[in-house]
Amino acid sequence: MSTSGSVAPPSRTLSQHRAFLASYQDTIISNLTTLSTTNSETQDGIIRGLLYVPDLSVTDPCYEQQYDIIPRNATTQAELPPTNYNLIALAPWFNATCTKAYLASARLDPIRAFVFYRPNNSTREPQGADSPIWDLDDGDSWRTKNRYPIFAIPGAEGNKMMHQLSLYSGNISQIPYGDEIAQTYDLHDNDYIRIWTELTYSGDEGYHCAEEC
Repeated sequence: MSTSGSVAPPSRTLSQHRAFLASYQDTIISNLTTLSTTNSETQDGIIRGLLYVPDLSVTDPCYEQQYDIIPRNATTQAELPPTNYNLIALAPWFNATCTKAYLASARLDPIRAFVFYRPNNSTREPQGADSPIWDLDDGDSWRTKNRYPIFAIPGAEGNKMMHQLSLYSGNISQIPYGDEIAQTYDLHDNDYIRIWTELTYSGDEGYHCAEEC
């Protein structure tokens, strides 16, 4: 699996976005666990979308619980361009109740895939899909009721991706190298720079994840 993010002003086409200078780029070529393959088929073997954290209701106890683990300024849909881009969700898997809340929220979005991570510093491949750590006490119905594929990455990688997601949630003047990028590409405060992610299927090697911004 590999993850990638690109400059994404809402007034420009996706092909133009990808031509912009990347200020953040990372690739995960191993240690990705596939938890569900629902609707994972694509014509070119690549699942693409802007990376974000699904919104939870402020009345949901998980809303505050999540901020013990993730930054408060991690990108949610409210910080994405106001257009119908495909999305890839990222969230920590820290208990069954909150995982189900994330999954339910994502079902309302134009999501193409969900990437979870356990909130630890492990660099090892997450346990297999049949491990009890992925049990949500619903007879495994979560694997089929959600209309998108679901993956897990090592905790260390998830923490790193979530940190980057928090850096690219504000306006251009607030992001890394924002002033330089704005001058180079004549961007303005109403333009967006967000993290673009690609999950690439590589045959026997499974999925790779790449992200850049």
